[in-house]
Amino acid sequence: MLFEEDSGLGNRMGCLTHSATVFLCKQIVEISRLKLPHIDLVQDPIKSIALNSILTESSIEHPVDHIILMKGFNTGFRPQYTFHGRGRIDLRDVWAQKPKGANEFSAYMSIALAGFLNMFLTGSGPGIPYTNGSILPGMEVQADYIVACLVKMQKQDIKMMEVDRDAWNKYNIQQTLSLEDLIRV
Repeated sequence: MLFEEDSGLGNRMGCLTHSATVFLCKQIVEISRLKLPHIDLVQDPIKSIALNSILTESSIEHPVDHIILMKGFNTGFRPQYTFHGRGRIDLRDVWAQKPKGANEFSAYMSIALAGFLNMFLTGSGPGIPYTNGSILPGMEVQADYIVACLVKMQKQDIKMMEVDRDAWNKYNIQQTLSLEDLIRV
């Protein structure tokens, strides 16, 4: 575990944040510290735990002072519940297949899906362009778009609205292409 020697372990509880830092005892320990010579990040499955060591599945015994165990959880957009659209299509089935031009699940402007009438996503729909910082500015833009749609529906007595599949596909392609120049691996 990433502790400073003078951290006063036990005085405060540590927690992980989304910014990939560990906050502990009023000290921030950056993930870059994983590269320090006295720190080991072991990802081999645990076979057994002893008082001062861990034996991994590869039969390597690792002496330890502290252990951090992390459990994965589903952070995907594919819902666990049933949500039907036009023709009884299930949102889970729609997102089980990659839309044209998309790298993963997608929604038009992270807000709407073809085949799902009067459905608007807010907050963090798939394909949302921000991953760091405040989510509020993005939610405000989404809310403005949704309100504009609702005002149009009310003024023109429109009963149902859904995104056009061609517009959705073009948006996915445009979004994917625009991100290619921003990400370097």
